[in-house]
Amino acid sequence: MALSVERFSPPSAVARGDGARDVVRPAVPSDRDNVINLKAERAHLDVRVVFLKRRWHDVERQYRRADGAERRRLVPALDAVVTELRETQLRLQELEVEISRVSADEPGGLAVAERCDEQLAEELDSLRLEILSKLAECAEPIRRYQRLAEQKSRLARDLTSRTGRDRGYANYLDCSLLRKPEYFGHLAFVVEYLKSARVVT
Repeated sequence: MALSVERFSPPSAVARGDGARDVVRPAVPSDRDNVINLKAERAHLDVRVVFLKRRWHDVERQYRRADGAERRRLVPALDAVVTELRETQLRLQELEVEISRVSADEPGGLAVAERCDEQLAEELDSLRLEILSKLAECAEPIRRYQRLAEQKSRLARDLTSRTGRDRGYANYLDCSLLRKPEYFGHLAFVVEYLKSARVVT
């Protein structure tokens, strides 16, 4: 006995009354859905930042208590935490921009985006002035450090000429402000950021 075999139709094809088939395309997420997804990702990353900051402080505390080989072992862990924290914070900044952009396409969204832009500009200016004030406070100890380093360098050259023993490299280390064992975490972040900053008119 012959078996009747029906051809399988994929769920994306829907039969019409005339025998033809209409293809049902996947639904395209609306702007509202996009905003919801972006805000969900932002919430997840906010939690991640809190965890990374705690982890950073824990490892940094361990580093300061350790010495020798134990310190060297902790350096990669510190670098990894700092790198992930920076990348996560950058992604959060991108999300804020994207949320504002998508929200601007909704009714009344443009006004919301413009207010958000103004608020961010005000917050940036406030933080900028705070940062500049704290940097300016470093001027006097840095000048004093510079004067002492120059004084010690002159003394090292004088001792070299008197004793015949070269003190150049030892003096170079003594006068160096930034040193590798201490160059990590908050300090490394601040210095690297300032190195990348430009003075604008």
